[in-house]
Amino acid sequence: NRIREIAPENKTTSFKFTALGYQEEAKDADGRRTISKRDYSATGWTDTSVVFLKYNDTRTFANIDLTTYTPSANDDIIVTSRESDLVGNALRSVDGNGNETVNVYDAMNGLAFTTLPAVADYDDNNAVTNPTVLVHRNKNRQVVAKQDARGNWTTIKYDSMLRPWETIVE
Repeated sequence: NRIREIAPENKTTSFKFTALGYQEEAKDADGRRTISKRDYSATGWTDTSVVFLKYNDTRTFANIDLTTYTPSANDDIIVTSRESDLVGNALRSVDGNGNETVNVYDAMNGLAFTTLPAVADYDDNNAVTNPTVLVHRNKNRQVVAKQDARGNWTTIKYDSMLRPWETIVE
């Protein structure tokens, strides 16, 4: 359950996997570790990864209280997570800075909209907003229109063989 890769400078990067093939540890050529785990629930699963910024850090998930963790500038770890539903759709992800992205799907598991991390809108007196990206689909489940975080629409037209043939950005 281990894989090793040797870099040109004779440094080794190693990976450790569970019996089911899920990567549970990676160690880069300079000795920094990343540990990952997957927690299952009745509604899906959550993948969590911790990157240790100090070399040869031997802590495990048991040594880190993720329930109270909040990112700060002086941390020696970076924590990311991704929640998925039972079919594997990414519902919520949190990056190493604590920024959250939320995806909502329609009844056919097509992405309906995404709420992006909070940003300051320069055009609106630096008001903090959570931009949303919308997606519209046709009866064939193809994306026919997308609205970006600024409200601009992109329309996609398809030919009789369901191939995209025109994209209009408004």
